[in-house]
Order: sequence, then C-alpha cells, then structure tokens
Amino acid sequence: MSIKLDEIDIKILNILKGKARISNRKIASMTGISVPTVGERIKRMEINGIIKGYTVIVGDESDLLEFLIIGKWIDGRKNGVKLEKIKVIDEKYTVTGKGDTIISVKINNKEELGDLIEELNKIKFIVIDIYPVISHNTNVKSITAGRMSIKCSYCDNNITGNVFKLKTVNGTRFFCCNTCREGYIARYIEKK
Repeated sequence: MSIKLDEIDIKILNILKGKARISNRKIASMTGISVPTVGERIKRMEINGIIKGYTVIVGDESDLLEFLIIGKWIDGRKNGVKLEKIKVIDEKYTVTGKGDTIISVKINNKEELGDLIEELNKIKFIVIDIYPVISHNTNVKSITAGRMSIKCSYCDNNITGNVFKLKTVNGTRFFCCNTCREGYIARYIEKK
C-alpha cells in the first residue's frame, strides 16, 4: 500500500532522521501539530513501510564531547538521586565556592548539551559555568588534604592556614578566617 506524504510528514521524517529518539511532544512543537497527531502520522508511516525501523549507531568513545559543569541547587536542595538518573553524567562532586556541585558529562553534540541544561533546570539545578575538557592527565596521584586548594565560601580566597568550618542546611562551608565565617552567617543565614 502506498501513501502520499504531505509537508508535515516530510518534516517529521527529517526530524526523525536527525534524532530518532526525539519525543513526540518535541516533534509536535517543531511542526505545530498536536502530540496525538504526531503519533498517528508516525504509526501510519511505520505500517506503510515508510519508516522501516530505528537504529543505534555506536561511535568510539573518543567521539564524545566531555564537559565539566559547575552548578548550584536552588534553595539548597540536594537532588543527587535525580542526577544519578541522567545517563550522560559520568561523575559528580560536591564542592564549595561559587557552586555546590561539579558534574562531568559526556555527550555527542552541542544540542545534547542544551537538552541536558534544560533537564538540569527542571530539577532545580542552575548551571553557573561550563568548561570543555581538553585532556586528561592520567599520571595524577591522589592529593593529600593538607595540599588541597580550598576556597573560602565568603571571600573566595584560597585558604592557606587554619580552616574555619560552618555546617549549614546546604552542607559544610569553609572559611579562611573567623571574620569571613561571621560575615557569611550575617549575609546568608541571619537574613532567613
């Protein structure tokens, strides 16, 4: 049985050629038709042999782009469990400084990076900075705590001497001096 494809069918096919796993909802927003109509059109094209299947093309891992994303949870929410469910996240670190979390991601293209940022925003994780990973140094040995660089949570200077700590709802914060610790309390904790 042969069917005639209209302009919308061709748009749907072109979208699916570019990204076969795209949701019907996204296709609907891109074509201006309803989600059920997208589903019906795709099903009709499958039944009539226009769409014969979907495939996965496995690339070499070296084809993947790797980024470090520094971000912060809105209202101090720690939704680590939700981060674990995002497949492109390779590693996750809790840190102090401008953000409270660094995630390492491996993706195929910039479009996937945009999709990831949208997904992170939905779970109340705000992206502060994105850094592309240029190379890995596999000769790095573990760093002792005494040599690790820690930034003050208030003034952002490196802590070189004694570390002043403060446990908050959002985790432990580190300070270079008691003045910064007290300033942090006055600015961020006493306001609440």
